[in-house]
Amino acid sequence: MSAPPTLPSLPDAPAAVVAGPAATESTESFPAEITPRIAPTAARVARVPAHETDSARDAPPVAPRSTRADASRARLTPRPSVIPLATAGTTPERPQLTRTLPNLPPDTLALETRLPPVARPRPNPYPQRAPEKRQALVQEMGGSVATERAVSLALDWLARHQSADGRWHSYDFDDECGGCAGAARADVDIALTGLSVLCFLAANHLPDAPGPYRDVVAKGLDWLRRQQGDDGNLVADESMYSHGIATIALAEAYGMTGDQTLEEPVRQAARFIVESANQSVGGWRYAPRQPGDSSVLGWQIMALKSARRCRLDVDETGFDVAREWLPRVQSRSRPGLYAYQPNRTVTPAMTAEMMFVRQLLGGRPSEPAMVNSARYLLRHVPDWEHDTNTYFWYYGTLALYQHQGEAWERWNEIIKDELLAHQETRGPAAGSWPIEGDRWARTGGRVYQTAICTLTLEVYYRYLPLYLDETPPGP
Repeated sequence: MSAPPTLPSLPDAPAAVVAGPAATESTESFPAEITPRIAPTAARVARVPAHETDSARDAPPVAPRSTRADASRARLTPRPSVIPLATAGTTPERPQLTRTLPNLPPDTLALETRLPPVARPRPNPYPQRAPEKRQALVQEMGGSVATERAVSLALDWLARHQSADGRWHSYDFDDECGGCAGAARADVDIALTGLSVLCFLAANHLPDAPGPYRDVVAKGLDWLRRQQGDDGNLVADESMYSHGIATIALAEAYGMTGDQTLEEPVRQAARFIVESANQSVGGWRYAPRQPGDSSVLGWQIMALKSARRCRLDVDETGFDVAREWLPRVQSRSRPGLYAYQPNRTVTPAMTAEMMFVRQLLGGRPSEPAMVNSARYLLRHVPDWEHDTNTYFWYYGTLALYQHQGEAWERWNEIIKDELLAHQETRGPAAGSWPIEGDRWARTGGRVYQTAICTLTLEVYYRYLPLYLDETPPGP
């Protein structure tokens, strides 16, 4: 298998803000206060001047592949939207955030650092996704009827644009509707199918349970399994991005259904991740054993955690790779700020992704580096009109939801406003999100953009916060 072509290298960063032990950095201390607390709907958190950020944005969520022209278009009659929680009895206004959760089984947290082996039958590791618990979490953790309606519309759009063989196609996803546009610039069907399946699983749509999307999920999972090689790889002609994303989807499906036919594919996929790490510089990149980058690493660690969440034995070596990687890409003068690769400029997207990785490895909200990460992210809040980067927003939402506290409350109000305001509402594209203005979304196209925005809005119940008993310092 030939290695996928890599992205153009990021330009050398100014020495004052590069990460890693070899860098010469500014002695500027991290500010204790960023901005006073504000109502996000009335004013925006102050943004950082352009010279303080990396001129080249972070790596996209998929490695570029060859492109081909869009196919001819035809017309599709959309089926009615299904809105499972639109009548949840809440109001669009966000209720006061509390730190209590609905009663759940003891084995509930989705992101534990270690899980002991247990005898079968194995419990569903995501019980909070069941409708009643999901409704309670939407209310308690910052969602609304509006966010749930947006999720429902997005799921309907994704279902209508699934290919007959079960995949979500990079180029030909709108062959029948003919009115969406937004084809990917890369051949990333595995990544798009994995992300799309994850959207349905997060909303508790399963292949073995009654529901409007049962067949959609089943076909997507079957297609993913058919792409796996004998050695466990789901890279095919794509990249380790695709492998990590597909592994997460298969692992979550296995955990939620207990389908024994998924156990070995997940086990082999996790083993392939561990074996594909680079042995010199460390980490993972587009092709197995390439010197790593932070962006690809985040998906691999999330995949390994998802496999472990299913109570599969996962080699600790993979997590050790991440533990060794974090200090290599962390700013020496500003712990908690991270770069794409060693000796590169720290960026918001990589800081968000590595903050989440650190949480997966057991990092607590009160740690100084975590506090610094949260403060830095609040200096780069979502702003669709001026700097669209849904990849960054996805990881920023995951990380700050785990962090909780005032940082989460402020970020949550802004990300909700931005995503709800820019979801398509008319025509064949209704329910999806546009790719214009988002550098990395153009790589994966409209399917990617819609899936990543949907997963962002599903944050309230997709995973549970690890440390509700710990209040982080305010921003």
